[in-house]
Amino acid sequence: MQIEWSWTDGWLLMALLLAQEGGTGAPLHKLIAAADATNHAIPAPHELSSTLTKFIRCGLITVAEERFLLSPQYLPGVQKAYQGPGGLFAAGDKGLKWLNKSKLGWKNAERLDFSEAQVKTAYDLYMSAPHTK
Repeated sequence: MQIEWSWTDGWLLMALLLAQEGGTGAPLHKLIAAADATNHAIPAPHELSSTLTKFIRCGLITVAEERFLLSPQYLPGVQKAYQGPGGLFAAGDKGLKWLNKSKLGWKNAERLDFSEAQVKTAYDLYMSAPHTK
């Protein structure tokens, strides 16, 4: 069964790429910061839940110690897509294009759910960082 990807999925894929801290992955507040930087918007809990569930179910990411890590298998392709034509604000389009070409399929039934409180806590952490002042 083919996965139906949305522009939000592409946006959050590229935000996740930008939020990666070396090989350690991205905590939620860094993912939110990168999403804001690329689209001037904060993802809603249902958007994070839907997209990150798709990513974990197809093996695109792993989650460890509350960090989201792009699979080393897919990282070079995602990086190449990000570096393609178009600037920072085209990141969502580039991410969606990569996802549609990826031919990823379901590998498991894992689910990630984010509450309003979790997203608010991560947002507050992002906004309290020195670079946002």
